[in-house]
Amino acid sequence: MIIWQCQLARQLILQPRRYYSSVETTVTLPSGRKYRQPIGLFIANKFGVSRDGKKLTTYDPRSGRPIASVFAAGSADVNNAVQSARLAFDPWRTTPGTERGILLHNLSRLIEDHKDILGSIEAFDTGKSPVSPGPAVQRSL
Repeated sequence: MIIWQCQLARQLILQPRRYYSSVETTVTLPSGRKYRQPIGLFIANKFGVSRDGKKLTTYDPRSGRPIASVFAAGSADVNNAVQSARLAFDPWRTTPGTERGILLHNLSRLIEDHKDILGSIEAFDTGKSPVSPGPAVQRSL
């Protein structure tokens, strides 16, 4: 999992517009703030629909209203993701440690820079108080 996250982070840092997904929806947080939420499966460095087209809906635990419907991975999607991860492993393994360290630091910086929205999203999805969502995200750093 960390491998694809680091590869995604590398691409987000180098080419941030490339990863805007065409498989996304707009979610409105309780505060009224809107953000674009990818709803596709992220496999082989791109978002896409599941092979069977099935979706799961996530609900606001406080109100019971739907937040978003996201594509659900079936066994064929999981096999594809595992194969993709295996192919990504060698390039990651042979990336010099200093470069990997820089990428992980940049990923941490991106999380830090966006901790307010990430915390708000987490609070909305889990039903936690939206008053101070930042500490949960800060602990993940």
